[in-house]
Amino acid sequence: MACSNACHSQESNFWCHKLVRSFDIRLKTVVFLTYKGTKSQVNFATFFIMNARMLEVMGFEG
Repeated sequence: MACSNACHSQESNFWCHKLVRSFDIRLKTVVFLTYKGTKSQVNFATFFIMNARMLEVMGFEG
């Protein structure tokens, strides 16, 4: 299965291929503890927004 465009960077590639095998993501909360707003981090957050059907809360800490 090919990953979405959110997983093309070197930094997020590990997470896309190792942890997210299916796009049936049932997370309710996602928190980015060391968020700096880099392009790869924005793409990774966007991936969860687009694919986590039960997502209720997304937090960002820098």
